[in-house]
Amino acid sequence: MSSYQASDKQPHGLPPLDLTRFLPLLVAVVGLLFSGLLASYLSETEKRHERQVLAAETAALKRTLIQGLDQRARALARTARRWELSGGRTRTDFELEAAVNLESFPAFRSLGWVDAGSVVRWVYPVAGNSSTVGLNNNKETRRRTALQNARRTGRLAIAGPLGLKQGGQGFLFFQPITPIDAKPQGFIYAAVDSRQLMDRIFGDLFPHDSLRVSVAGEPLYTRIARGKGVEDSDATPARAEFRFGGLPWRIEAATSAGRLGLAQVVPAIAALISLGLAAVTMMSLRGQARALSLRRTIRVGEERFRTMTDAVPGLLFVTDAEGANTHTNVVFQNYTGRSGEDLLGNGWLEALHPDDRARAAEVWARATADLGSYEAEYRFRRYDGAYRWFLVRGLPHRDDAGQVDRWFGACTDIHDLREAQAALLDGEARLRAIVDTAVDAIVVIDERGTMASANPATERVFGYSADELIGANVALLMDADEAAGHDHHLSNYALSGVGKIIGIGRDVQGQRKDGTSFPLELTIAGWSDAAGHQFFTEIMRDVTSRQAAEAALRESEALLAAVLEALPVGMIIADASGKIIRDNRANRELWGVAPETSSWEQYGEWVGYQPDTGERIQANDWAMSRALLHGETVTNELIQNERFDTGERRYYLNNAAPVRNASGTIIAGVVAELDITERLEAEAEVRRLNRDLEQRVEERTRRLAEVNHELQAFAYSVSHDLRAPLRAMQGFGQALTEDYGDQLDELGRNYLGRIVAGAKQMDVLILDLLAFSRLSREEVVLGPVSLDSAIDAALSQANGLLRERNADVEVVRPAPIVSAHAPVLIQVLANLISNAVKFVAAGTTPKVRLRPENRGQRVRLWVEDNGIGIADEHQKRIFEVFQRLHSAAEYPGTGIGLAIVRKGVERLGGTAGVESTLGEGSSFWIELPQAEGHAEHQTDFVG
Repeated sequence: MSSYQASDKQPHGLPPLDLTRFLPLLVAVVGLLFSGLLASYLSETEKRHERQVLAAETAALKRTLIQGLDQRARALARTARRWELSGGRTRTDFELEAAVNLESFPAFRSLGWVDAGSVVRWVYPVAGNSSTVGLNNNKETRRRTALQNARRTGRLAIAGPLGLKQGGQGFLFFQPITPIDAKPQGFIYAAVDSRQLMDRIFGDLFPHDSLRVSVAGEPLYTRIARGKGVEDSDATPARAEFRFGGLPWRIEAATSAGRLGLAQVVPAIAALISLGLAAVTMMSLRGQARALSLRRTIRVGEERFRTMTDAVPGLLFVTDAEGANTHTNVVFQNYTGRSGEDLLGNGWLEALHPDDRARAAEVWARATADLGSYEAEYRFRRYDGAYRWFLVRGLPHRDDAGQVDRWFGACTDIHDLREAQAALLDGEARLRAIVDTAVDAIVVIDERGTMASANPATERVFGYSADELIGANVALLMDADEAAGHDHHLSNYALSGVGKIIGIGRDVQGQRKDGTSFPLELTIAGWSDAAGHQFFTEIMRDVTSRQAAEAALRESEALLAAVLEALPVGMIIADASGKIIRDNRANRELWGVAPETSSWEQYGEWVGYQPDTGERIQANDWAMSRALLHGETVTNELIQNERFDTGERRYYLNNAAPVRNASGTIIAGVVAELDITERLEAEAEVRRLNRDLEQRVEERTRRLAEVNHELQAFAYSVSHDLRAPLRAMQGFGQALTEDYGDQLDELGRNYLGRIVAGAKQMDVLILDLLAFSRLSREEVVLGPVSLDSAIDAALSQANGLLRERNADVEVVRPAPIVSAHAPVLIQVLANLISNAVKFVAAGTTPKVRLRPENRGQRVRLWVEDNGIGIADEHQKRIFEVFQRLHSAAEYPGTGIGLAIVRKGVERLGGTAGVESTLGEGSSFWIELPQAEGHAEHQTDFVG
């Protein structure tokens, strides 16, 4: 025991060494070492995670940039393609299309046309860019190199970076114009503002990343996030490289510091726990005697805890076992704009988004039930009222008895990350929607040609299901020859990195599931994923209809050419600028060899004169110029032209019209020319002959008037002088019969009766001849005449004969209003009625029926009788003068009555005829036009 005591003493009289007081320090040191190691591990883990995220974001930025560049390159390619298909463009068409491209892509500062000699010829807009016209691009190295690359590859090439004429930095797109089987026609170029282009392409994509885009090793675009550029980043930037437009491109991205993760929070908490353990250890060792010192130490530890938590840039909190908040750091308070007291207990819920509170309660209930870690994503309201997303993580703390007595937690701002992820998902959803709704077949294949995806159009176009397509080689969609060539192209690309058809559309033969082949337009774009794996997107368009349309267009062009060459008139077609793009053989024969004209301003070389003034036609006065400049349609314009070869002047009729597109813009003009020199000479001869004829007509008219005058004098003589002896014969014959008839024997009385009857017959004949003659000379004035009234007047005139023959007359009424001359019409009707009564068999009572018939704009009046009828062979003769079918003894008459009917009806503008059967009566008819203004008021009438 003494030895124990001896050993218990210290040499040199020093006080005994108490090692227990160093135990809390040892616990704290061990805890801090553990915290440091944990912080180092978590920091490296988070940095590795950040590098992976940054690499994925950089790959997404690369794809976005390539898509943006390719979208604009395709717009220029479409413009060049339309140029190629049309064989050239007018400046107006070019400027219209350029205006559309500038509106669609605001980063385009200007668009223009560079000719095959590398000289800028057109630029749009002209304002601010006029100095560019005439610029020779061969005088600047980068432009010259880009143009050489475009010529060699037949694809878009880029010159830059360089200063733009309009100000600022950017680059130039050069798209070659190379028609099939034709000489190159130059380039479509676009001046692109790099800052505006990149801002528009990247937009708000990954806004926490600093970016730098370089072309050919030279910086082109820089975006600074949180005050730090790529070169100022604490971490190594992520890079992505690619080639586009013949130049190497590089994207560098870096994430600025400012995110709070577990590497900062957990070590701090661990350190705090270590200090707490040290304090507890010290307190337990000191005992009750040092209670006051222990409380002082605890206060110091709490102050240190608060100081450490306040120094952490993230939001930290401590709760009791029930979840009531017992502590928040200053960052939490400053972010929410609330004091620490306001956040104690459940006061922190006031800063939580109302829609997230129920979910927070559910997650807390699960965490307390399992006594595991607490993790969720919530939105906290910032001091300015804005809500931001946070990742909330909590860990339970257990007391000596193993019971959870508090929770330590941290809130990490993930708002920007969520928005970036949402933007990425939204972009992918939009891309998927575009691909799924596209009418073209779109497949993604790997470097071996295996299809990784196919849109619904692929199934529709080729007839395969999605299960049949995915995993199969893309050769499934091509015929054997095309499939072999496609595999060869992929192999070459894998070995050399050069794709002959990458980015260039070409026509191939596709093959459907049913084995049928059809033409496809194939376009391929190559890209790589974040891991560097090579993929290709193939877009396949069924061009069966397009090729049919192209064939139809070629046939139409051939037909137009054949028609133009066959036309006997000269034809000229010019574009909107006035350049003559087509004419025909007839036009060349009219003019001889004509000079080439590139615009209407050169029409002054054509020689033409106004026939009435002899003034030479100016360039803007030609029919083609007026059609193109003013949209005028020229019809039968007479001009005198001078041939180019012989100088001969001839007269042409010019016709011109503008050609407009669907929007009404004039795109061309057409002129048709007809040589009427011989016709004009013939017309002049006809006019001379007409003058001679008019003189002859006047002479014959004069002579005819004299003859008519003589005829009238003769008629007067006949009516007075010739009838006077006849009246004397009748008068004396009648007196002789009355005074001396009883002194004559029967034969004498018979002879005397014949003399009187002959005189009467002669007088009737003369009267009929005079009536017939008057119809030819009488002035006939047509007007509305009531047919009913005319019938009544005719019946009254023939009343004596009707009574004598005891005739039965029937009239069907009403009768319409006709166009006629009343006296002539009454005479015609009276003759027809008398004729119907006379030619009736002996012993038969005459029956006459008059009935009108509506025949549209004309009226036919029938006069039907029960007479002896007329044989077919005599029905035309009876309307001629002196034509009789029976002797006067059988049926009295002069043979002129029906001739008067025909002549009278013809003078009224009508016709006459007869329908008859021998022995069965006759139906005579006359047909006259209805009076104007009365036809529509007539009811239907048929007797």
